[in-house]
Amino acid sequence: TDFYASPYHARVHQFPSWWHQPLGYNSRASSVVVSGTPVYRPWGQFQTSKGPLVFEPSRALDFELEVGMVIGPGNTHGRRISLEEADRHIFGYVLLNDWSARDIQGMEMQPLGPFLGKSFCTSISPW
Repeated sequence: TDFYASPYHARVHQFPSWWHQPLGYNSRASSVVVSGTPVYRPWGQFQTSKGPLVFEPSRALDFELEVGMVIGPGNTHGRRISLEEADRHIFGYVLLNDWSARDIQGMEMQPLGPFLGKSFCTSISPW
């Protein structure tokens, strides 16, 4: 899960609910790779600057450097983990590159948020 973790995100993206609850979106665990693994440019639909809608490899690949947490052992379905228990569920921390295909993501954002433009690769350091 990728969370909007700063007031900057809340203001820029106009998420007033950020001030009252955690906001995030799910990604794909199967696309998490160790640092050094090749990153493949995803294919998707996007609007060219002055042309038609195209389906081709992303022209706007970038990444954000973040801190990631590896969590476990988990909880029983339907049972919440209290704040007092949370530290016992953190296995470790990693540096994380959150890869984005900004042109593809731009087409996907409305109304449901990112999909293939964000879920094609996340690279992490060894812990």
